[in-house]
Amino acid sequence: MRTPLSQTSALVLICDRDISYQSPKSKEFLSYLDLSEGKKMYDKIKHLGPHVDEVIPNRKFLIHDYIGKILNDSKSPVQVLVMACGWDPIMVKMSEEFPEHSFFGVDNESVQLQEKIIQEIMPQSSVFYVQADITHVEYLIEKLSEKGWKKDEPTCLVLEGISYYINPKRLWLMLSDFKKNVKAGCFICGDFLVDWRKQSISKISETLALTVFDMIKESCSQEYYPYTTRKIRQNLEELNFDKVQFFTQDEIQKKR
Repeated sequence: MRTPLSQTSALVLICDRDISYQSPKSKEFLSYLDLSEGKKMYDKIKHLGPHVDEVIPNRKFLIHDYIGKILNDSKSPVQVLVMACGWDPIMVKMSEEFPEHSFFGVDNESVQLQEKIIQEIMPQSSVFYVQADITHVEYLIEKLSEKGWKKDEPTCLVLEGISYYINPKRLWLMLSDFKKNVKAGCFICGDFLVDWRKQSISKISETLALTVFDMIKESCSQEYYPYTTRKIRQNLEELNFDKVQFFTQDEIQKKR
């Protein structure tokens, strides 16, 4: 029996599964999932304009490409830590390509089910899951350590599709607290919802963002938070990560 996903989780995979996740184990992982709820949301957005379903694959391309460069350039093993990982098969795909590195996914739900799937399809893999609220850093560090994560080894922190849903003050505090707990190199890779009221982006990106996030807010009362590029850059510089790469909608369009 397949595991049914929420509308938003399934929507991402409907738009992207046939592009970013073509590796054998990625496809096997996806075969365990029921994406039917996402089809309902996809039917509501597909008319918004041409290429509407390229936004997510474009984002994935840049994030996967950046992580791959870090792993390729590293002379020692890197711990890839995906915050609020959801059901994204990024760790499955990356562990196939880079088996010498380790991958940790953190979320406050679904991780036990994902662990079972990984044990079935990749019993010897270096993919691990932790159930925790990512904003409770002390507890998160404790649980990560139990799974084998080490403070004194390089960590690549991945924030994809998560900053949208965390109050900015809590987000920057979480990143600051986490950085203080890492004694080795710590890299950050993430994407942010650009504040279209203050920055110019394409009409299709603005319409898509407004439509999807308003549907999310209506269905589960989830607030969302936009950012300006200047503010993101300023805060990340103050946190002093070893390497930083972040993306907003306009940057995704330009770079892909």
